[in-house]
Amino acid sequence: MTTRLIARVMSAVRDEELDVLEAGFAGNGDGAGFAFIVMRSADEPDAADVRMGWDSYCLTTAEGLTFYGGLESVALNSDRLVLRLSSEAADTLELDRDVEVELQVDADERREFRDLFPGIVLWGRPSARPTLTGF
Repeated sequence: MTTRLIARVMSAVRDEELDVLEAGFAGNGDGAGFAFIVMRSADEPDAADVRMGWDSYCLTTAEGLTFYGGLESVALNSDRLVLRLSSEAADTLELDRDVEVELQVDADERREFRDLFPGIVLWGRPSARPTLTGF
């Protein structure tokens, strides 16, 4: 099965205060409904991060469900984002392995996401890095 969503908000930022890079999308800008965020520390992982399995990006939902790593592939085109999750990530995040997002966002939001997203997911533990298409 495939989880199908419509995103009306998309962003990608470097949060200097929290010292993280994050990119995500949501159904609405008011905080209601679904949200999906991919983030990583702006710092290199230390030995404690490696021991805890925190040496990659993390996936987080609006419900607070979180998984470190877990993306197998991500494809982006002008109006669609397709994510393929590992079985473990899908189970933890309570999503199907395939997530298809119709992007009803403006060009600036899509460009910011496209520019920052690879730097988030192609960081840290090599085994957690997804295949990217359209970035």
